[in-house]
Amino acid sequence: MLKLIDKNEKIPNEYLNTPIKTLLEYHNFGKPFLEHSKPELLIGTCMDYRINLRIPPNYAFIIRNAGASLRYNEFQIAFALSVGGCKAIAVIGHTDCGMVNLSEKRSEFIEKMIKKFNYDKLAIEKYFDLHFPNNAIENEIAFTKKQADELKQKYPNIPIIALVYEVKDNLLYHIE
Repeated sequence: MLKLIDKNEKIPNEYLNTPIKTLLEYHNFGKPFLEHSKPELLIGTCMDYRINLRIPPNYAFIIRNAGASLRYNEFQIAFALSVGGCKAIAVIGHTDCGMVNLSEKRSEFIEKMIKKFNYDKLAIEKYFDLHFPNNAIENEIAFTKKQADELKQKYPNIPIIALVYEVKDNLLYHIE
């Protein structure tokens, strides 16, 4: 279930006094930016051009991958938390994600790769089929929640939240 956090009273207690609260204040509430000398938050989100987070400079490390997948970023995450000094993680999926129902986009992908780049049809079919399993997601909400839960197991002392960016209103919703 998605819950819009549009005022401080709706921020879950576990995220009070954390960089997650500040993220929600900046993005959803329009809080004026403070100066940040170093990142406090690690954000994992999708590469989608429609995701435009309202955060100040130097506030966060951001890892962007298709589907907001953090599957192959273990070292980058560990680096941001250790050397980078991040105190929290926000995993931010989004609505209308292109990686949902990816199998339905197979033909379009293949046709456009052939047309735009003159790829061999068999080679590009094999390419899609090879990369499909690691990139397809069934549901952006469930996938985002699962990733946040996996990170909570790996980093139990770090506040981690699963959020969804709604592309229709550009707001962040908490996955409960």
